[in-house]
Amino acid sequence: IVTSKIYADSSEDLNMYKDKIIVLPIGIPEKISNSFIIEKSLYQNLYNKNKNKKIVIYVGRFVKYKSLLRFIDSSSNLTKDAVLFLIGDGPEKDNMKNLIEKNNIQDKVFILDKVDDDELEYLYSKARVFCLPSRTKAEAFGIVLIEAMKFGVPLVVNKISGSGVNWVNKNNVTGYEINSENDNDFFIKVNKIVQDDSI
Repeated sequence: IVTSKIYADSSEDLNMYKDKIIVLPIGIPEKISNSFIIEKSLYQNLYNKNKNKKIVIYVGRFVKYKSLLRFIDSSSNLTKDAVLFLIGDGPEKDNMKNLIEKNNIQDKVFILDKVDDDELEYLYSKARVFCLPSRTKAEAFGIVLIEAMKFGVPLVVNKISGSGVNWVNKNNVTGYEINSENDNDFFIKVNKIVQDDSI
């Protein structure tokens, strides 16, 4: 059982078992929670301080294959009309914090590592753009992509050969696919969505 045909077709290990492969995409519940209370959040002040800015979010583990350090390094290109919320936790968190401080972007890029399911749905509902900066096939599907799509949030992802990410996100339909090694190109598309209310 695989989560996308594109992943199965690119797998050398599965090549000899093609007649036994079943594609079963991952799904998520349709129900949306409305029980989040902003006054109970650890991040209430952060939300209120940035209430007039567009929110760009990443959700997921803070691990190397997500390419988060490259992503943060290029986030200085994010338009001043927006802030970036990095939601999750993991072994790369300290490196991420250090890079945010080194680049002096503490007023633009924020790590939110204590978010429950209700607050996460609130953040999806407020997001203008969802980003998944992973660059390797270790990102096999990207459940967070369909979580964002549930709220109608446009996606920006990298082109990853053999990954289901580019099957989940339809380029120029549900979002953009970046086919470039230039990290600045990622934020060109992010800024396009932030600044164009027709998207």
